[in-house]
Amino acid sequence: MILSLKYQWHLREQPEDTQVKNLAHETGLSTLVTQILVQRGLKTPQQVLSFLQPQIADLHDPYLLHDMDIAVERLTQAIFAGEKILIYGDYDADGITSAAILREAIMILGGQVTVFIPDRFVDGYGPNQKRYEQFVQEGYQLIVTVDNGVTGLEEIQYAQEHKVDVIITDHHTLPPKLPLATAIVHPQYPGSNYPCPDLSGAGVAFKVASALLDEPPEELLDLAAIGTVADMVELKEENRVLVTWGLKQIQNEPRLGIEQLCKQAHIKLADFGEETIGFQIAPRLNALGRMDDATKGVELLTTSDLEKAKHLAQEIDKLNQQRKDITAEVFNDAYIKAQEQIKAGNQLLIIAGENWHRGVLGIVAGKIVDLTNHPTVILDILEDGRAVGSGRSNGNFDLYQALAVNRKLYQNFGGHAQACGVTLAASDLEQWRQQINALPTVKSLDTSKKTSRLYDLNLSVSQINLQLLEQLQQLAPFGQGNPLPIIKIDQFDSFQAEYLGKKTQNHVKIKLRQQQQYLDIIAFGWGQQLNQIQEFGISAVYGSLRRNKWR
Repeated sequence: MILSLKYQWHLREQPEDTQVKNLAHETGLSTLVTQILVQRGLKTPQQVLSFLQPQIADLHDPYLLHDMDIAVERLTQAIFAGEKILIYGDYDADGITSAAILREAIMILGGQVTVFIPDRFVDGYGPNQKRYEQFVQEGYQLIVTVDNGVTGLEEIQYAQEHKVDVIITDHHTLPPKLPLATAIVHPQYPGSNYPCPDLSGAGVAFKVASALLDEPPEELLDLAAIGTVADMVELKEENRVLVTWGLKQIQNEPRLGIEQLCKQAHIKLADFGEETIGFQIAPRLNALGRMDDATKGVELLTTSDLEKAKHLAQEIDKLNQQRKDITAEVFNDAYIKAQEQIKAGNQLLIIAGENWHRGVLGIVAGKIVDLTNHPTVILDILEDGRAVGSGRSNGNFDLYQALAVNRKLYQNFGGHAQACGVTLAASDLEQWRQQINALPTVKSLDTSKKTSRLYDLNLSVSQINLQLLEQLQQLAPFGQGNPLPIIKIDQFDSFQAEYLGKKTQNHVKIKLRQQQQYLDIIAFGWGQQLNQIQEFGISAVYGSLRRNKWR
């Protein structure tokens, strides 16, 4: 189980006993599993069956997506005419897998295709004007965006004016004004009413590949699963189909790149699940975009050369370890400054340092928010006098609106309520910090207010066993929209807390005792809180069950 100290917990609304018992009888499931299914909106045997046993046949017709017919017609024309096609991706795991999916689909049909993944620090996110000018000069005749594109008004207009068609495939929030592209394939396009509007970039790319190849390409389900889990979209409907069958493919017939990445991470393919993607595979692919060139991720996922796959997997694993080390180093420095600012009375923490790697600033900001509940901006001071940073909020505060008040100070600014990016002159930092913390909305910020979360079951230690774990596992794959069931345990007799492992002090292990029954609790990332746990104690634990594979 895992521990959390930062939430205000409430028991999820309980369904009627009669409803649960009737559905359990009709489906043959345990009342406990049935209760959770009903809580998640599944109330008929057919809904339960579709949820627990999703089938590839459940995937919707890809031509229900807006402009899919136009996109497929233009792609087919380009492939069979031998035109130069460019896939313009993104530097995160969803963007990498999206690009790999479409590349493979086009190559199956013999297309001449190149993948471009922008550099996070040079090109930024989404369409880049200089890059589009470059591609026009290099003679590309068709550009297909994956996991980006809807914000590229000027860039796409430039390409179209120079006789280069652009097909947008994207899933991000649509701006008020859309580019005049050849086609826009988007699950939330106004008026399209696509049955599964919450597709990831990889999910949209998979739908394009399905239409292009006249059937769902089952050999690409693994990539769709990785992108879907990595981008944290809701695991319902089509997304659940993609992840369920993609995981099966990885377990039974893994592609070379995934197999080699698993070997580097010491992952057993038989144990490969959605958590493997979320905690092992996606962070490694994301590390490429933070630390190096994310194009290597596409190369790893599409290569048929064993030696190349081994080399890339080793390189990616090293980069991920570097990312962890650098994150820990920046965090340690930033956390000291965070405590100083909290003591000084600042509610919104603006923390800057020199030579802090820009690829980890957002991660560090998130960690400090987790530990302090204060919205936090972490900035790196560059040699040219700029301070470039990322901010994260605590779930209860609109960080974007607060920072937007000082927009005139910024050289670059963007984001949303819970995450922002900002660039300004380093010489303005202190003035900016004071001005932001003087805002009424910031001064009145209540960082003691905890985020509300729901738990599913209140059980005793004696009820926690492998049989329960196996029952709950029927609900997998877990993720957004279908979270791991949260269990509350309270009224225990005593506990012991210590660091987990001898080498690091990142995690905490707690042993609960309740009526001569014992249960191990792992609090991941709570090493900084061990002293508080030991000093003040704990009255209840809220967590999810995991099988202990380390005994």
